[in-house]
Amino acid sequence: MSRFLNEHYLSSTGMVWGYIRSAPIQSFNEEIQGITTAGFSALVFDGTVGAPMCPRTSSNSYTFTKENEKNVDALRKWAINHIDLPRSRVKLSDVQPLQYFDLICHLVAKAEVDKTSYLLKVWDGTKCVSPTWKICVEDEALIGERSLIHKLRNLTVDVLVYDNHVESAKFLKGTYQSIVFLIEI
Repeated sequence: MSRFLNEHYLSSTGMVWGYIRSAPIQSFNEEIQGITTAGFSALVFDGTVGAPMCPRTSSNSYTFTKENEKNVDALRKWAINHIDLPRSRVKLSDVQPLQYFDLICHLVAKAEVDKTSYLLKVWDGTKCVSPTWKICVEDEALIGERSLIHKLRNLTVDVLVYDNHVESAKFLKGTYQSIVFLIEI
């Protein structure tokens, strides 16, 4: 999905979750994922009940009917009772020092720091106002879309993963991640 859910869509929606229409879906490693193919396009909507109907799209042209609008409303209402979002979720722009929180974010890049720690460069569409540390790694070590890494270099926050979480971090794929129980230090 990283081909169409880029920083423009993330920053303009600031969404917690979204409804994606016409996305080819497949199962990979026991997870459901959207895939991109030639000629593929998608519409993404803010998942908040009552939010304006402002689709973000990867296409220059699309059709969105009243029936589609009803479907988006129905999915938003369904999600209230069926999707358990983290209760302590905050935006990076609201993080305070020494605060524990959950974060739903875009994984922009990742890199091995050493055998015991792994770096995730993440962004949630906002700018963190608290000072954050930057982990020093060679640019060549970063795994991710080079143009996106460069564009977001002043907006990403470095999350250092260690201990028994390192192996899992190495295999993270996809655009969105839910990171639970972070601390801003």
